[in-house]
Amino acid sequence: MSEAYDELFSVWLPGSGQEPGDAPLFETYLNSAQDTPPDQLQTEIHLKLKD
Repeated sequence: MSEAYDELFSVWLPGSGQEPGDAPLFETYLNSAQDTPPDQLQTEIHLKLKD
């Protein structure tokens, strides 16, 4: 997950022209580590942006 956060904050956010909003980040797990191989796990990172 650290690579995804690095990409989000080092590449996407600066290039987007957006700014983070005043809300905490959160993650949504789309499958389960109990029955999914590590290389197939999927997670959404939610970042509120300023209006």
